[in-house]
Amino acid sequence: MPCISGLRNKSNDNFRERLIQKQDIQKYYHDRGSKSIKPFIENQDINVYNQNTKTWDKSKVVDINLDKYRTYKVETDHGTLVRNRFHLKPSKQSSLGSSSSDHFQTTDRHINDDDVNKYPEPEPSADGYVTKSGRLSKPPERLVIS
Repeated sequence: MPCISGLRNKSNDNFRERLIQKQDIQKYYHDRGSKSIKPFIENQDINVYNQNTKTWDKSKVVDINLDKYRTYKVETDHGTLVRNRFHLKPSKQSSLGSSSSDHFQTTDRHINDDDVNKYPEPEPSADGYVTKSGRLSKPPERLVIS
């Protein structure tokens, strides 16, 4: 039976356009709270999440396939794995670089007896008592009306 053009639902005509517009709005609000991460490079030292032991193991990026699947082939002590960016994070050694020891200097701080005895312990008095932490607690001075 032929359909009369006047009886067709006009809202279905723009369905695809409205769907794409809604998806664009959802993408906009989703992307506001997300941040982009830098891709790894080949031979970069990284950490890969081991799902069996629930730990991060050291590894190295062997091959990158960002175009199709956004995956990385990584070489670990246990063999070669293919993982996406969710299971990988940069190694702290690679992010600091090889000359990281030049940037950080350690200082030797010695504790003197003067520092320890800087604050003498409070002495108990008739007006109050000494708490466990060493603070002298005094009772409040009350207003006495005669």
